[in-house]
Amino acid sequence: MSKPKTTLNEARTRAMKLYTDSWGYIYGFKYNYNPVTESRIDVLAKMYPATFTASYIKKAKGMIGGNAIDCSGLVCHCLGISDIGSAEIGLLSGSNYYSEEDYYDFIDNIEPEPGAILWKKGHVGFYMGDGVVIEARSIALGVCTSKLTDTWRGWSKVLIPTYVDDKDYNEGVLYENLGWNHDDIGWWYAYGHKQGEYYKSEIATINGESFAFNESGYCVINPAIRYDESGAVKSVTGGKIV
Repeated sequence: MSKPKTTLNEARTRAMKLYTDSWGYIYGFKYNYNPVTESRIDVLAKMYPATFTASYIKKAKGMIGGNAIDCSGLVCHCLGISDIGSAEIGLLSGSNYYSEEDYYDFIDNIEPEPGAILWKKGHVGFYMGDGVVIEARSIALGVCTSKLTDTWRGWSKVLIPTYVDDKDYNEGVLYENLGWNHDDIGWWYAYGHKQGEYYKSEIATINGESFAFNESGYCVINPAIRYDESGAVKSVTGGKIV
């Protein structure tokens, strides 16, 4: 797990775009899974049969061709980090596992600052500021806004990310070629020009096809994929494509 790869302004812009573009919600869906496909829904339905009832699947398949994301997927996209589940987001501070990483500070029961991540068991949201929260709430509501005063009593943690400084972000390593790139090790895919904006430790859908990328960001074949308890990809290993 790494610190945010975005500035505060970029994170807020990403959250707002998901809202203004009317993204839907499907449990287990991450930003890089889009657009929604029937095959992806079928995979998730097998993973989470208790959630993917017949009526839920029908609603999910009504989004085919569009875009959807779940609550942790929204937060990870805003921060520019690899996808993890909401349970793991709640452990980003105040745990032994992350004790050596000071990228997040835990503040309990105070008014959050813009860019804060609001957490409660089973759900996370992104705080825009001025009392507005953007969250991927449910298959019925999709990505929506709520008032901090409406839900504050339910949030049990406030995570304060240390965002990239605007100057550092603008002077970061630039990837000249968006899309597929090749070096002496293998193939990797840059989805943005800024440092760190490449697929890693995840399954990404590119032009309708799924590709596996290991923790170093290289595309692999015959992948072995490990998932955490929330269903987010935890690690990807496999043979590199040279």
